[in-house]
Amino acid sequence: MLEAKNLDVSYPAAEDRVNILSDVSISVPKGKVTVLIGPSGSGKSTLLKSLALLIKPDSGTVIMGDSTFTFPTKSNLPKSHFKFDLLTGERQRIGVVFQDLHLIPHWTNRMNIERPLRSLSLETKEKIQDLISIFKMEDFIDKYPAECSRGEEQ
Repeated sequence: MLEAKNLDVSYPAAEDRVNILSDVSISVPKGKVTVLIGPSGSGKSTLLKSLALLIKPDSGTVIMGDSTFTFPTKSNLPKSHFKFDLLTGERQRIGVVFQDLHLIPHWTNRMNIERPLRSLSLETKEKIQDLISIFKMEDFIDKYPAECSRGEEQ
């Protein structure tokens, strides 16, 4: 379960802060697909970043499974809550795929996945191969991003 209660998020502006989200609550059941729809500038990305704890809300609560984060908080959130290991699932909390992917255009899709992981063990390479099969990526994994559809890039 992923849940937010009474989130307020603002960003600094020239002389003041601009309120982006005000008293927003959402509940995303485990194993369910949830769609967030709204016009440009309505705060969709800000909400997703807040749910993923990529930005710290001004106030409210974010609940991820057994972990509860209440804001405001004077301390920084522990980095262990942000580790995302697609291959092992260890300490995985939430992942977000944003519209701008920033893939390196002169690397294949496989290279864009593997190179940031640097020192891959044989076991890790096998897990990546399993994911390629699960997500049916065989036809485009060794293509360059420009040769793929937007969905294939994601």
